[in-house]
Amino acid sequence: MDKSFQEALKSLTRYGNSFGAVPRLRPRWTEKLHFSIKDARQEPVQYLWFVGDYASYDPRVADATCAAARVFHGAGLDFGILYEGECNSGNDARLAGEDGLFEALRDKNLRSFAKAHFDEVVTTDPA
Repeated sequence: MDKSFQEALKSLTRYGNSFGAVPRLRPRWTEKLHFSIKDARQEPVQYLWFVGDYASYDPRVADATCAAARVFHGAGLDFGILYEGECNSGNDARLAGEDGLFEALRDKNLRSFAKAHFDEVVTTDPA
């Protein structure tokens, strides 16, 4: 297995994301906005936005993530995110045959989904 992919799997296991970043940094991109985004675990929303790792952590994608948030906000959508409660979808781990890791990530996301109050899910996570 490729060394960089091994490192990504270790990061998924330890931090719940492929970037090796602590979960509390996941919503850092929201600090660039002139409005706040609801925490779907704390208040009901119509749309739960599953942002994804790259849209949350990669600084090259931060402007696009903020632009999507501004479009949602400007369109008057009632949306929220899971903040640090979101973790990687686990799709790449599953495709690599790491079923246990996929199941752990899935279950963590399902627990966060269960705490949230929403009608529909939208995502910017390609996986």
